[in-house]
Amino acid sequence: MLPSEYLEQGWCQGNYANTGGNPESGKAISWCLSGAAWKAFGYNDQRRLRFQDAIMELVGYSFTTWNDDPDRTQEEVVAVAKLAEIKLGLREVETASVYELEGASSIVIDQTAIGEYPVETLERQGLPVEGVKFSHQKKSDMYSILKVLFEQGRIKIPDNAKLREQLGFMMYEYQAAGTVKIYPPSGEHDDMCDALALLAYKLVRGGNVEVSVVGRSEPLKAVKAYLQVCVKCSEYFELPGSKTNFETEKGHVCPDCE
Repeated sequence: MLPSEYLEQGWCQGNYANTGGNPESGKAISWCLSGAAWKAFGYNDQRRLRFQDAIMELVGYSFTTWNDDPDRTQEEVVAVAKLAEIKLGLREVETASVYELEGASSIVIDQTAIGEYPVETLERQGLPVEGVKFSHQKKSDMYSILKVLFEQGRIKIPDNAKLREQLGFMMYEYQAAGTVKIYPPSGEHDDMCDALALLAYKLVRGGNVEVSVVGRSEPLKAVKAYLQVCVKCSEYFELPGSKTNFETEKGHVCPDCE
């Protein structure tokens, strides 16, 4: 088993391993990053050292300090462990397998921070991957497009409870710089709805991509404009070179209502 697989079984902080109160040696039920590497490779195996070096390169500082951060989550630790395994050639990029299975035309990935490594790996494999680095403005654009597609009934999502939950609690606020900050409540995650918003952004803004949409017999061509809501008739229209607003009172007037 790889370190990430042990961490998926159980993760702890402050100890190499945790027996959960079981005094029997070797009966650990959870591990920290370092403990999982020891368990997977053994103390004297060079793979353990290379794995730990890869972790430190990914997180930017001591992996033990990073693991024991009070705000750290098991999901984050497992994700970084998997990236380190990919970097060392111990694990294939799962995205490549999904790409082949689904017959996808392209791959789009959040390239922020540690997302650089999956993008580079997929590029080396010759796959059509595009990395998108998130910013407040970029994320605002993504969610603006997703919101409009939902309101127009032009997108369907899987019947996934976690995705619905994340979409339901996402929050936004206007920043002094004029951008919109999109974020989940404290302690919650936005990985699944970020992936959905990224997909919507790619489909609508991605050049020659065609999208089959709900209620239409013809495909939706990729547009070179932002979708806007008219403050008078509440209909949506394309306004080249503009930015979609969340609130209708801050929106625009469509050509029919001018």
